[in-house]
Amino acid sequence: MSTTDLEGGEFANNETEGVSRGRKRAGKNKKNKGFLKSGNHYPTEFDITYLARIDGRTVVYMTDDDYSKGWFYPRYSKGRLHEPAASQLLLDNLTESSVFVDVGAHLGYFSMLAANKAHSVFAIEVLEFLIPRIHRNCVANHYDNVHTIYAAAGDAPGFITAPKIGGPTNKVGETGQNSLVPVIKLDDYFADVDGPMFLKIDTEGYEYQVLKGAAKILEKKPKLLIEVHKGMARFGFSRADMYDLLKGYGYSIYGLDHRRTEGNQREISIDEISQMNNTMIFCA
Repeated sequence: MSTTDLEGGEFANNETEGVSRGRKRAGKNKKNKGFLKSGNHYPTEFDITYLARIDGRTVVYMTDDDYSKGWFYPRYSKGRLHEPAASQLLLDNLTESSVFVDVGAHLGYFSMLAANKAHSVFAIEVLEFLIPRIHRNCVANHYDNVHTIYAAAGDAPGFITAPKIGGPTNKVGETGQNSLVPVIKLDDYFADVDGPMFLKIDTEGYEYQVLKGAAKILEKKPKLLIEVHKGMARFGFSRADMYDLLKGYGYSIYGLDHRRTEGNQREISIDEISQMNNTMIFCA
């Protein structure tokens, strides 16, 4: 049974009241005039924010740039949380001694949630334009336990191409205006880390390579939250391959309705995971 209280999320125009007191919903304005066109500047409590209230805490996400605003609004207005069942499961499985590794951190949604509870958080992101946005969210929440890493995680060190700009479904190796990004193995990077670990992996089809590069970590059976993508095939592997890999480490694999308030976890078979569309699994 969950111990996490999912309270909801909302937007705040804090121009007059500040984050701690202001709760004016930008969504009430038909033309969304509540959003400040503030440009690039250091975040303050008077910027427009999305507020996720969960587990008795309020987490702040900056939405005063067009990309962040477009990602959060309007789908997470009117009290909606991003992937509430996954958010709940994450916080239920973190302690004050936990090390949370967020592979494919995007804007840092899960990293910010985890930073409220875990000892330390490592936000790994391959898209260069998202790195300053993660930093801004850390500053807005006054977190000093979040470490942002501009890299890809894979099964061998080296370099890989990734888009300079784009959206949440951009993939490593895509053509276009690209950056050359270092690849790290999680085993190498976290070789000296003590304490219980929790890994969240969402890499648009690159999940198998991330796991292969974490073989020593998986031997310790940290809990895993993985978004499983059909795009794995373009990298030469299948969801069944990943299922077999995880089973080889003794994991039980549960399907999770991560976008619902109640996740309805249930153990799934290799045939089920092979037939699912993009889905999230919890491994323990």
